[in-house]
Amino acid sequence: MIPSDIQILKKVRQTIEKYNLFEPGDKIIVAVSGGADSVCLLNILNSLKKDLNISIHIAHLNHLLREKESERDAEFVRETAELLLLPFTIEKRDIKALKKKLKTSTQAAARTARIDFLQRLKNKINASKIALGHTLDDRVETVLINLIRGSGVSGIAGMDFFNQKYSIIRPLMDITRKEVETYLSSKKIKFVTDSSNVKKNYLRNRIRLELIPLLENSFNPQIRKRIADTAQILSAEDVYLETQAEEFFKFILTKGSNDLWSTTKLNRQDINELILNINLMKVIPVPIVYRIIRKALWRLNSNITNLSFSHTDKVFSLITEGRTGASLNLPGKIKAQKLYNKIIFSKSDKKEFQSLKETKVAVPGRTKLLYLNKTLNTVVLQKNSVKFITKDKNLGLFDYQKVKLPLTIRNKRDGDIFIPLGMDKQKKLKKFLIDIKFPQCRRKEIPLLVSSEEIMWVVGERISDKFKVTTSTKDVLLIGLV
Repeated sequence: MIPSDIQILKKVRQTIEKYNLFEPGDKIIVAVSGGADSVCLLNILNSLKKDLNISIHIAHLNHLLREKESERDAEFVRETAELLLLPFTIEKRDIKALKKKLKTSTQAAARTARIDFLQRLKNKINASKIALGHTLDDRVETVLINLIRGSGVSGIAGMDFFNQKYSIIRPLMDITRKEVETYLSSKKIKFVTDSSNVKKNYLRNRIRLELIPLLENSFNPQIRKRIADTAQILSAEDVYLETQAEEFFKFILTKGSNDLWSTTKLNRQDINELILNINLMKVIPVPIVYRIIRKALWRLNSNITNLSFSHTDKVFSLITEGRTGASLNLPGKIKAQKLYNKIIFSKSDKKEFQSLKETKVAVPGRTKLLYLNKTLNTVVLQKNSVKFITKDKNLGLFDYQKVKLPLTIRNKRDGDIFIPLGMDKQKKLKKFLIDIKFPQCRRKEIPLLVSSEEIMWVVGERISDKFKVTTSTKDVLLIGLV
């Protein structure tokens, strides 16, 4: 039996209180497509706004995908906002062009555009949260989609009532689509219908129109509720596992990667590569390792839509069984390669590296290394004022009297040689990098500090023994990469 509109309103109110979706004074962006779910959400929140002490701002993004229908939807939302005397923002976005740019599916491009639009608007109007009209049916469909594609706990858990990362709330996720229709019908509230919702070329539509009715009729009439309950149980467990995975991810990224590259990559927005330490991953529980793999892939490309368990399982096999140098291609144009005790994730379409132009280093002073997004700081100190010995690879101590100015910094060249600290004879730089298991894909990029054509520091790895500080040193040249 379908509850009455009063019972449905009470049910939504209970969900709001149970998950603490609102705080007094919240400014809420309500995403309204014009369809039944979002219109129901808007009207319910509008009826509760005084009791909840919240304000509402309507948001609509015209995807320009259905020509006249898209314009009709935007106009409907505009008229609804004006009728309810609520502020609103309507924008247009060419999803077809974005799809081509991102090289992804139409649905993925549309989702990316919506998130961008809503987050920009949230910042612009200083809103507290973004309310979406997803129902229990949407959650069930998402769970089944992820099961069909192959998914772990995160996918099976489906959507959250409150996604704190994006400040997204879903007040209707305890009610069904039929209850939404009942509420709108009883209130005589109009909405628009998206014709693409009945097209069976979309997986979600086939699940809604074919699979779920089959499960209800042939297996369990309460299948929607049972799946939703299971998703909620797993959602709570997923939060805990995700917290653990994030901590481990940060640890093996910063501790496992070469120091020169790890800090650089963590501080940059345009991440092209992530390096994780395999030895550290071996002591982490396997379910957490799978999550770490997915985190690395999503960090490189947040628009991946077809990532499944089979992909993460192949990466896991590469980590545990693959030979050094072995690699595999993954969704989102990402490549995973095993090199000694590291697994390297990189964008396969990243721009070809351009050699660093030989640059003069200011002594004392600061020299920017733009391609690393770092700065080389130099200072000359009396030896007796240097009170510490450091193992920081990004800090170099040199006998200033042995240094010939000007110093320059450049990349590796064929035939480079130097005397690594602790050795008494020259060694080819290529052999040195192989011996320390420095990733092959990074060898041509490593910066070298040079004094009168002699390598005095393989930056981030080893100084030359010839320039080391000794008992006879008077002044120390201190160089730090920050």
